[in-house]
Amino acid sequence: MRVYMKKNITAYSGKDKEEDVVYSSHNLGNVCIAKNYTKPKYTDQHEQFKKNAENIRTLWVAANSAFKNDLTIYAQILNINFPDKLKATSYALFVKICYAAAKMSSNPLESLSLNDFDGIGGTTISGLMENQILPYLKGCDHLISPIT
Repeated sequence: MRVYMKKNITAYSGKDKEEDVVYSSHNLGNVCIAKNYTKPKYTDQHEQFKKNAENIRTLWVAANSAFKNDLTIYAQILNINFPDKLKATSYALFVKICYAAAKMSSNPLESLSLNDFDGIGGTTISGLMENQILPYLKGCDHLISPIT
């Protein structure tokens, strides 16, 4: 249903919890459409993603703080060398490393451990660059703090 707002507001995007209605703005804010809110279906993919995310978070907490600092330095250098790309953070790079480690070790991501990084040669940032898990950057060869 098309919605007309008061006080010269052409469109609104958001959810009205009291009325259980979702408003969405279209056509550069010229049209506002309202529809009843329906909760999305819960699937097995949601459960798998949740398990993977929880395990990655557990690995991040267990990782050595010196490795995290090296990863932060690497992310800053990556952002300097590629300014038009999406800005990388240390945690986002760690998620990428975890997915690569799970793929290379044939171990599901939900049961990945820090010991699995030894098998792929990815215990340091320098090792991750040598094994082409992370892009090689000049000036990052000195980042050798171990993950454990």
